[in-house]
Amino acid sequence: NGPESVKEMRRVGSDVHVVGITGNILPEDIAFFISCGANAVLPKPLKLAELDNICIEYGVVGRTRSP
Repeated sequence: NGPESVKEMRRVGSDVHVVGITGNILPEDIAFFISCGANAVLPKPLKLAELDNICIEYGVVGRTRSP
């Protein structure tokens, strides 16, 4: 599952940017995913605009949002 996967990624030293995608969107579920090492969490169904916004916010992509 996602939280366990990101825990293992962090345990082995990976510092890649991780955005968890989950159907469990209660605040405690999101907090758990982040506590496991995710940088951000998005709800299902995924909206690509939200993923794009997170990438821009965290500087994962080298572009800015168009007006």
